[in-house]
Amino acid sequence: MAHTYVITGASRGLGLEFCNQLAARGDNVIAGVRDPSRVTLPKGVRVEPLDLTQDASIFAFAKALSGTTIDVLINNAGIYINHGTLAEFASEDLAASFRVNTIAPFVLLKALRLSMAGGLKRVVHITSELGSVSLNNGGWSYAYCASKAALNQIHRTISLELGRDGFTCVAMHPGWVRTDMGGPDAPLLPPESVRDMIATIGRFTQADNGRYIERTGQTLPW
Repeated sequence: MAHTYVITGASRGLGLEFCNQLAARGDNVIAGVRDPSRVTLPKGVRVEPLDLTQDASIFAFAKALSGTTIDVLINNAGIYINHGTLAEFASEDLAASFRVNTIAPFVLLKALRLSMAGGLKRVVHITSELGSVSLNNGGWSYAYCASKAALNQIHRTISLELGRDGFTCVAMHPGWVRTDMGGPDAPLLPPESVRDMIATIGRFTQADNGRYIERTGQTLPW
């Protein structure tokens, strides 16, 4: 049975690979991208403009999907600003990272919540093990790590609220993937990472609500 997926950050990297694999197996895919005129996505994928730095764009995106029952929301979009030392740190980098990595996923979930009420009610936040406080060994972007840790905390909190309505909300680390963000030294290719994530999402039950996991379903420490 085909399901309807909404994917953010779908113009490249993991988001594009989600579109490729889900469309290939016959699911209905809605891709949110900043500029639809500049992307090439698989045949049948519905493309809508979505600028995650602007609440107005997020709510316009949700309005465009009004009347569509959404089964799975994959909050994939993110930015990485590579300032790994205190001397390099700039407050505007932190603000920009929180806007896209932390705030936008929950504004979008708020906007799409009613459209998900009749579907599978699965929400996947693509996070990172760099958002784990207990695994932090330093040397990474202050802004990225902080924004992903905040994403994990808000995810955990909202899962407690939406879980009462039958939602399954999961924060998922895709692994270190060879994308523009992950860089050329990453050991995983996007098809492998996304294949594993899709399989894991397909196995979700409500008992998974609130979890922080890696792509094959193993629990990560907060």
